[in-house]
Amino acid sequence: MKKIILIAAALASLLISNVAAAKYSDEYKAKYPKRVKVTTEQARSGKVYTKTAYKLFDRNLQSGRLKLDLEMNTSGPDLCFLTFSTYGDRQINPIKSLSWGDGQQAHEIKIFYSDVLHPAAGRFAELAIATVRPEKLQKAIIFNAGHIIIINESSKEWKEWKDAIDAADKIMNKK
Repeated sequence: MKKIILIAAALASLLISNVAAAKYSDEYKAKYPKRVKVTTEQARSGKVYTKTAYKLFDRNLQSGRLKLDLEMNTSGPDLCFLTFSTYGDRQINPIKSLSWGDGQQAHEIKIFYSDVLHPAAGRFAELAIATVRPEKLQKAIIFNAGHIIIINESSKEWKEWKDAIDAADKIMNKK
C-alpha cells in the first residue's frame, strides 16, 4: 500500500511540474502574442509537425543590435539563437567571437554563422549568429563581441535581457 501511495505521489509531482512549465509557455503566448508565431508544416514524408518561434529580445543597443530567439519544434531539436549585428560606414571588422562572463572567467560562445554584408553603397553590416543554452547564461553579467561590450549589468536593457534569458530557460525546460 505504501508503494502505491509513493508511486502516485511521484506521478502527481511530475504531472504538476509539467503542467506548471506548460502554463508558462501559454502565459508567455498570451502576454506577448506578437512575439510568438506557431506554424504547422508537412514534411516530404507526409508527417505533420509544429514549430513555435519566440522572439524573446530584439533591441538596438549602443554597440549594435542584439536578438534572442527560440524555436521549439515537434520534429527536431529545440534551438535558442543569439544574434548580434552592427551597421554603419566605419571600417569593416567581422565579428569573430562572442563570449559572456560571470565575474570570474570568460566563456566562449561558438558562432555558427558570421558574415559582412553590403546592403547599400558605402555602408555595411556585420552579423554573427550562435546557438546558446539559456540555463548556462543565467550567471552571465556581461556579453561581448570580441573586445566590444554588447550588454552588461549597467545597461538600461539588462533587466529585460535577463527576463528574456529566464523565459527561454523556462520554455525550453518544459519537457
